[in-house]
Formats: sequence, structure tokens, C-alpha cells
Amino acid sequence: MRLSRFDNETTILSVKAYLSYMILIAASSHVVLAVYFLIVGPKIVVWISIAEMLFWVFAFYLNKIGKLKLASIMCVLKIALFSLTGAFMFGLNVNIQWIIVAAMLPTMLYLNFSTKEKIILMTIMLLTVNLKFFPGVFQQPLFPQDDSIFLAIFFANVVVFAVVLELSLHTVIRYQVEQSRHKEIEQFKSMSYDDPLTELRNRRYADIYFNKMQESGEVYSIALIDIDDFKKVNDTYGHDTGDIVLVKLAEILSENTRRAADLACRWGGEEFLLVLSGCDLDSCRTVVENIRKIVEKTTITAGSDEIKITITIGIADNIAACDKNLYEGKRSGKNKVVG
Repeated sequence: MRLSRFDNETTILSVKAYLSYMILIAASSHVVLAVYFLIVGPKIVVWISIAEMLFWVFAFYLNKIGKLKLASIMCVLKIALFSLTGAFMFGLNVNIQWIIVAAMLPTMLYLNFSTKEKIILMTIMLLTVNLKFFPGVFQQPLFPQDDSIFLAIFFANVVVFAVVLELSLHTVIRYQVEQSRHKEIEQFKSMSYDDPLTELRNRRYADIYFNKMQESGEVYSIALIDIDDFKKVNDTYGHDTGDIVLVKLAEILSENTRRAADLACRWGGEEFLLVLSGCDLDSCRTVVENIRKIVEKTTITAGSDEIKITITIGIADNIAACDKNLYEGKRSGKNKVVG
């Protein structure tokens, strides 16, 4: 038997809360029964009710420490047994056999029993609630309570209250699970579109961004940025220092492209991409030339080392031309804007 249809933390916490409520209802019912039979007798039922309460305390403990599967099985079987033994002890006129409905509902809502297990449990439920149609021992109870209006109303209300609570909790839990799943999906989307090191958008997101820009027909300029001699940084100072350099450049790009419509992303390796919306090439050149000067003047501290870097930038209105201009900048001396 699997514990739940869903396998995530939200569901586990919700089912734990659900079991806690139902166990408290069951234990409280036995407190009422213990007091009732202490007054009207027989006294042996008082001790049976106390034993029942101890069982629910144990089930509550199992639920609290995370033994949800065991706690669930014990609760379902215990309520089913209580319905049968209660009918045997008190008779069918007090409605105790209907208590089993409160045990069967969660097997459909939460515990995801196999089809075979559900058929068995549903069969037990149907047989139990229809005990009046079977002649024999249930027509001759040990402690008949045929005239007890209190017990008849009490057990009927327990069943109704338990079912209403179960359905309400089910609605709440399903909502929580859907919210959790939606949040996980959004987080996954965010992870798939973000570069984990620099926290900029990645190339996958840039492709989507370009498609939207082209569909809108809006003018934009592109800048392809490459760190000069980045391999030398990694070889001299190590890849951890190289990562610090990448993060620092990403910060500079973010600080200097703050318009909501602009895009700064890590294109791959030591290459970064800027897309400036509504910006012609002259304006783009001004922006990226300023970024180039800032990078050139920036000192990056990595442990005891202080590193200076430069960048080469190719600008154009399409990626292919940007790449060509970037290559020309690299070939002709680096640390410049070409385009």
C-alpha cells in the first residue's frame, strides 16, 4: 500500500495533520463513552474505553514520529474493529456500526489502497453497516442499549462530524498540494531559465526572449561580451577565482542594464549577452562602452589576489553579426567595442 497519491513534503505534512485530527476525534469519543458508561454501567466498558484511548495515544505517537503508513493502517483497522465489536456489545440500535464509514472514507481520499484492498475494505464496510440483515449474534448483544437515545444520537453525530471533517480536510489538502506543485513547477521553470552561478538568465531564456521581441516587431540592439584571456585567469588562479570573475562581471552588467525590457544573460562559458530594447546601435555602443570602461577600472579581489580584467564586445542587430564583430575585436587587440 502506498501512503499517498502525491509524494511531496506538503502532502506528508497534510496527512500527518489529518491523522492527528481524526485520532483526537476518536480519543475524545472514547472519553465521552467512558464517562457515559461510568454513570450508567456496565463498568467493564469503562475499562475497555480506557484501553481504546491508550491505543489512540499510541497511534498519535506513531503519526507524530512519521510512521504514517503504520499509523494509517492501525487507525482504519481499529475503527473497523470498533464498529464490529461495538455492535456485538451494544446492539445495532445505537448506530455504532456506521462508525466504519469514517474509517473507509480516508482510504479513498488519502491512502491510495490498491484496487484489491479497496474492494476488501468496501466489502467489510457494506457488511458492517448492514448487520441488521444478518441473523445471529448481533441481534443478541452482550450489553443491549436499545433504549439509549443518547448513544444513538452520539454515534450518528460522530459519523457525520468525522465525514464532514474528512471532506473539508481533503479539500484543504488538495488545495495545498496543488499550490505546492504550482510552486515547484515555477521554481523548476526559473531554474531552467537561470544561470545558477551568475543568477542571470541563460541562453535558453534568451531564445524565448528573442522570439517575443521578433513577434512584437520592436527595435533592439545586441551586444555579445567576452572576457579577454579568461583561460589565463583560470590557469593562474584556479576555477574558483574564475567563478568570482564571472559573478563580478554579471553584477556590473545587471547594475548597468536596469530597464525592465532589457536582458542580461550568460550566453555560455565566459560569454555574456545584452539585449537593449528600443535601442539603436549608436545608443547601444554608448551603453556598452561605459560598461567596458567600468570593467577595465574594476579590481576583483579573490582571496589574497587582486585581478584586473578587460572585455571585448561585438554589437549588432543580430547574433551572427555580433559574433563576427566580437571575433574581429579579439583579433585586432581586445578590450574594445566593435560594431
